[in-house]
Amino acid sequence: MSDPLLSYAVSANQDPIQASPQTGDPSTVTLMIVVSNSTHTMINCQSISFGFLQGKDAKDLFSDSTGIGTSAPKGWSIKQSGALFTATPDTAKDAQIGPDGLAFVFSGIQVNQQPGTTSMTITEVTTNPKNTGTLDYPLAKFPPQFEVGPLTANPPIVDEGSSTTLFWSGTGGATYEIQYVDENDDTITITHVRDEPTQPLPSSGNYTVENLQVTPSMTFYLLVTLQIPGPSAPLPLQRECTVTVKAPKPAINSFTITANPIMPGQPLSFILNWDIIGSFQITANDGEHGTERVLPIPKGATSYPVYPTQLTTTYTLTAFPPGLIRDEENHGKQ
Repeated sequence: MSDPLLSYAVSANQDPIQASPQTGDPSTVTLMIVVSNSTHTMINCQSISFGFLQGKDAKDLFSDSTGIGTSAPKGWSIKQSGALFTATPDTAKDAQIGPDGLAFVFSGIQVNQQPGTTSMTITEVTTNPKNTGTLDYPLAKFPPQFEVGPLTANPPIVDEGSSTTLFWSGTGGATYEIQYVDENDDTITITHVRDEPTQPLPSSGNYTVENLQVTPSMTFYLLVTLQIPGPSAPLPLQRECTVTVKAPKPAINSFTITANPIMPGQPLSFILNWDIIGSFQITANDGEHGTERVLPIPKGATSYPVYPTQLTTTYTLTAFPPGLIRDEENHGKQ
């Protein structure tokens, strides 16, 4: 078998999913599976099967499949055989999956009493193109009462060079980490309290991230892992929030031209000097070429030699917000 042609996203009305307690009401979860097509071509789907593990162990989701409700999108039907649910299209037209996708809902699932990682197996059969794909989608079952609230940032909008403070609150006994990608595309992972290298991040607390720089997307992640008894791998949980970092307004503090000493046999030359905030480009217009041309300024330079050949040459410095113009677009053009 190969990978599915369609994409699958799973969400639950419990986040995280909790195992049922030893006494009292069982933990009941509803799963929604969203099927999407990102191939930009129609896919004819013959069937999609959702298989769950049934039993009382940590690797199982539920011990009894009785009473599980199903909801299929219009034009599709679901048949149950124990812990296997198979969805099929009602007509050939309904089998055609385009950009709108599909959504399937499984409700009233009584989670068993053993925390651990279980797996939902998705089997997809398509006829055009012909393919049978399988995907094992992990589902983590946390102990009863285990909760982690949202990750928030204050302030959520900051100026470049400023800071924001991240806040979170969760149940103890797990490992908490903060992770993000900085302006250099480096992944930064924070595992300990600031200035206390032996003190791990608490289950409920805050952390201030300083000197934020403009990036396409400044998203922070709270990564939670809980080790449970037994051979199961740690249970993972993630929260995220996005901070907007505003670029400073472009500004030209100075732009000057200085003549070099005239040397016998050497062309007339000048030095351009500038002090700006933001990205920039410098153009020259001497009337000879008919249009302005961009000077090939090296990255990070604050001065540049020029050798005008016409009686009048105009040099223009234009500043843009930081990151608006890519360096390779600004430099290297003549």
